[in-house]
Amino acid sequence: MIQAITASQKKIYEDRSKTIGVFAVPEFEYYYIYSQNHLRIEEYKEAYTKLLEMAGKKYHFNKLILSLGNLVSTPLMGRAWFAAHFSPNFYKKVNKDLTAAVIKPQNKFEAVTIDIISGSLPKMGINVKTQFFEDEQNAIKWIENPIFE
Repeated sequence: MIQAITASQKKIYEDRSKTIGVFAVPEFEYYYIYSQNHLRIEEYKEAYTKLLEMAGKKYHFNKLILSLGNLVSTPLMGRAWFAAHFSPNFYKKVNKDLTAAVIKPQNKFEAVTIDIISGSLPKMGINVKTQFFEDEQNAIKWIENPIFE
């Protein structure tokens, strides 16, 4: 995570090995999620479950940054759970108005997987304004831009 958001973040979840973390950035009203290295299904599901618990209760944000640049692998069952369980439930909690900035993984297989998942969401009735980035700095600028809304 870059320094630009560390001052205003609130940790929602971070696993011990720091392969996945979920933060709220109240100053700019978005969630910041990073995933890196090799994720295990337990931490993957726990992180996104914690986000579901907070969404609509403590934080009412409809924007998020998915920082996946250093992601090496996610479990197949984790990806399926994200698409089938997390995405529709999160979408309901943010009142069907969702914007995502995605830093694409350098791992080509994971990047293709992200494309497939993002392409399948509209078919499930989940409309997300998504922008893909190569680096975090540009993703943060895009999501924090007041003209953006």
